Amino acid sequence: MLPAHPTNEPQRLDRYWLGRRLGTGGQGVVYEAYADDGTRVAVKVLHHASGRIAKEVEAAQRVASFCTARVIEARLDAPRPYIVSEYVDGPSLRQAVQQGRVFAGDDLRRLATGMATALAAIHQAGVVHRDLKPANVLLGPDGPRVIDFGIARTEDMSLTTAQVVAGTPTYMAPEVIAGERAGTAADIFAWGAVVLFAATARDPFEAESLGGVMYQVLSREPDTGMLVEPLRSLVPAALAKDPQARPSAAELLWALVGGLDLAGGSRTAAGLVRPRVSERALGELAEEVYERLGQNERDLVPEVFLRMVEADEEGADAVRRVPREELTDGRREADEVITAFSRAGLISAGDGSVMIAHPALLRAWPQLRAWLDDEREGLAVHRGLTRAARQWHTGGRRDGDLYQGSALEHALSWAATGRRRLSLNSVESDFLAAASRLTRRRTTRRRLVSAALAVLLAVALGAGGYAEYQRRTVAEQRDQALAKDAARRAESLRVTDPLLSRRLAVAAWRLAPVTEARSALYGAQTQRELDVFADPDQGLGVRALSPDGTRLASVRGGQARVWDVKAARVLRQFAVRDAQALALGPGALAVLDGGSVVVHDLRSGAAVTPDVPGVTAIGYDGDVLVLRDEGGVTLWRDGTLFERRGSGLGAVAVGAGWVALVNQEGQVELWDRQSGRRTRTFPVKEAYSLAFSPGDNVLAVGTRAEIAFYEPATGAHRVELTMSQPRAVELTFTGRGEHLLVTQSDSLGHSYEAMALWRLDEPGGRPWRYSFGYEYPETVRVSGTTASYLTTSGLVPTVDLAPDLASRAADGEAPGVTDAGGRLVVTRRGEQVAAFTASTPQGSFQYALHGSLLAYGEQEGDRVRLWDVRQGKETAVLDAPVGPLRFSPDGQVLAIGNQIWDVRSRKLTRTIAEISDVVAIGPKGQALANALAGTWYGLGVDVTTGARTALPLGYIGAAAFSPDGRTVAVGDNDGRLQFLDAATWRRIGPSLGGHTDDIGQIVFSPDGTMAATSGNDTTLRLWDVAGQRPLGLPIEPVSGESSFASGRLHSGGVPVLDLDGDRAAAAVCAAAGRGLDEREWSRHLPGVAFRETCPR
Repeated sequence: MLPAHPTNEPQRLDRYWLGRRLGTGGQGVVYEAYADDGTRVAVKVLHHASGRIAKEVEAAQRVASFCTARVIEARLDAPRPYIVSEYVDGPSLRQAVQQGRVFAGDDLRRLATGMATALAAIHQAGVVHRDLKPANVLLGPDGPRVIDFGIARTEDMSLTTAQVVAGTPTYMAPEVIAGERAGTAADIFAWGAVVLFAATARDPFEAESLGGVMYQVLSREPDTGMLVEPLRSLVPAALAKDPQARPSAAELLWALVGGLDLAGGSRTAAGLVRPRVSERALGELAEEVYERLGQNERDLVPEVFLRMVEADEEGADAVRRVPREELTDGRREADEVITAFSRAGLISAGDGSVMIAHPALLRAWPQLRAWLDDEREGLAVHRGLTRAARQWHTGGRRDGDLYQGSALEHALSWAATGRRRLSLNSVESDFLAAASRLTRRRTTRRRLVSAALAVLLAVALGAGGYAEYQRRTVAEQRDQALAKDAARRAESLRVTDPLLSRRLAVAAWRLAPVTEARSALYGAQTQRELDVFADPDQGLGVRALSPDGTRLASVRGGQARVWDVKAARVLRQFAVRDAQALALGPGALAVLDGGSVVVHDLRSGAAVTPDVPGVTAIGYDGDVLVLRDEGGVTLWRDGTLFERRGSGLGAVAVGAGWVALVNQEGQVELWDRQSGRRTRTFPVKEAYSLAFSPGDNVLAVGTRAEIAFYEPATGAHRVELTMSQPRAVELTFTGRGEHLLVTQSDSLGHSYEAMALWRLDEPGGRPWRYSFGYEYPETVRVSGTTASYLTTSGLVPTVDLAPDLASRAADGEAPGVTDAGGRLVVTRRGEQVAAFTASTPQGSFQYALHGSLLAYGEQEGDRVRLWDVRQGKETAVLDAPVGPLRFSPDGQVLAIGNQIWDVRSRKLTRTIAEISDVVAIGPKGQALANALAGTWYGLGVDVTTGARTALPLGYIGAAAFSPDGRTVAVGDNDGRLQFLDAATWRRIGPSLGGHTDDIGQIVFSPDGTMAATSGNDTTLRLWDVAGQRPLGLPIEPVSGESSFASGRLHSGGVPVLDLDGDRAAAAVCAAAGRGLDEREWSRHLPGVAFRETCPR
């Protein structure tokens, strides 16, 4: 049960509503809070706001949000100064350890990587944290986050003597204890101490007194023997007594992820096993209580809560204490509502009165926000009616206390036509009836007025039409709530049960087209997960996946069974004794038992034993069985095909005419299968993996740092195909060899972490990457356009590769433009319609596309050309120095660098001085621009006058105006999206994260309700503008310009997402095979009559 919000503490600060107290420190109190739109944040209410704190906040806002909790807003000039930051939904590291969480292996490395990433971002901004400790590391759903810059400061800020001892002594560096200034090296010391705490569940420098702790820090070397590399080396280095001997945060990150890559470190840290959420959001808790109620009780919830809300002196929402009988009015169901929410700590009930326990619930619970929006205009009328009716009732029901005249007319009008969720209790109904009777007695000469009041009274006291309206409203509200819940379940089941996830997404959309359902439906269109087969013999065991991933072999109770993964049925089973390993080929199952191997034919059931003693490992490469023993490798298929003796041999690949293997020195040997002779050795070191392309034209070799490609016939190194891909442990060519699927391990090589699909005709591009999450696979297999992988728990998920393997052919109207290798290529409906070549091989282009109008110019050239894609001809040449090109939303204005051109007249209308370039131009004469290089801030510009307004945005990487010109979206170099009011340049809501690299383009839908962002991380993301939330899943990889056309979202002229709800639902139905059946419907959508969601 939640404790109630203390009555002596603030309920609201500007647009933030305070909820539970999260902690208290020297500078202030931290609360869970909710913005007006329901966004969950953390608010630190400061005891006072000094100039020093202002500098600290300014410094903290410069820190990139990689594994840190970003500072959203600070109001240090408010009567109660406060700082708003991201809310991290999870326990602190100290809480997790106290609850029994153990960190070791990959988990510990990911935790260490997350903290190193955070420190690298903090130090990169010129800030020192100065209080890194287990309580300031939160384990969120996307990995660890470093929080609390409460005593953080910039490197150039001076310190007072008292401030020198700020921090937590157990994690304080020796030089700081000695009285020296805390620099970045002090944070590194704390990093090492926190890693050690996570690994041992003990503070590394424990003592009974403060002096004892300081002595331990200054003199003791803690034991780090339980750590494994690279932490075994990094932690002692970080804990060095000499700050000069400690590595930097950048060096830590380099050692952990192989580069100074904040986004990469953040992605690695995100793999940390998700902790139990420490505190559910107030809205989630309220929704859970609401869902557990019966339908009759649910129907009363809006009224119960709305009666506990009133307007304060400023007209804003506020909670009020209400007599219990006012809410219940003799209704048992209302009592049950109060009891259920009281048990959850959301309602405070006692002494005969009831009150909302947390005022923040008014914003945290979406349903309550909607109820308030529906009823807000009439709340003041109802409160007045309630007070007057209570006074009349408690005072003996005297006529003198009744409403008369306009007060009665106003109350009856609201009760008859104005209310939506509220009903009148018995006292209020009696009050209005008595007032109307009194009016009729006193107004015999005003019969028309009296008749009108009688009509209003009849409607107000429960006429059938209004009751039917209420019934429909409650049904719509129920459907919306269930649709939201179904959408949430669809997203949560995407990986573990993809088919059910898709069916729930369609059901949610059919039930109520709320934003959550639309998001789930869009996500279901682009999700890569197709299906999951679960071995009935769950848990650890002996299993093998066939080379094409369509069959699984497993052992249980002396029987080896071969399963059809898609159909989930047993194809064949064989009696086995003590199977130590299995290998499943296209037509045979090999079983390793005590050093000998038995091969079972899947069709005939016949068994044969290869004459290879002392076998220690087996596996299939195509239809060839690879047998390993202490002395070498044997290839077998109905007899020995090839043998290579020698201990310590590594990876083996079998081609049609070749065998490649990694020898004891880590080099790759190539052998001719027919002659059995070695033909050459490739000069590589530490090769991990090998694969032949179809036809043996190419041999791919994965090393520690890259993948190299060789021609087996000639030995030539295909230099143009060498690509950076560290820790490639499995390689698989797909189709005819145009793509390579690479499976990567973690940095320690202990487990598979992700797979990446490369287009070999675009080796310089970025691959599509798929992270395995918490279910690490043992092996990955490819069949046609799908990849399947076997996990240690016996799951076989199947992932769709089709979007990446298929040729990129467009079927929509949107043109596509790509700039590669000094060549600008324009396509329409999948066909090239124009190509422009740069004057030099190293040349590149600036370009912008609006509908079918293309503006382009060669970088550093002096002419910009306009090309009509639909007509296939040049329409104009503008004499202007080529710079970044931007069209206005209506296409009538073109910005070229700092020049503004009228497209229709082809004339230069204005040159804006002292700016670098215009980033976006709106339809109402406004624009966003970057200041001259070196000044590093954004500007709002009036195109008509040239007036400039400095904006607190930093460098603007991409921006776009909505079609109506009222809203502007801005993307920054940290991959965050921000919406602004184009009239005032004020922010609308919080920054939205998602991209892991710069945002390169933003485009609004024609109606302005959605925005699409594409980034240098090669993902395309869709956003709901009003709700400021993502819609669907990131789409990747993408290239070229993004656009909206024909009700679809396009990338590079290729439709990648259908935005029409009915068309999208039909596509998802086809992928799911069917909709929910009646059993699934009743389980996931209780209380609603079954309906067919995927009609055939």
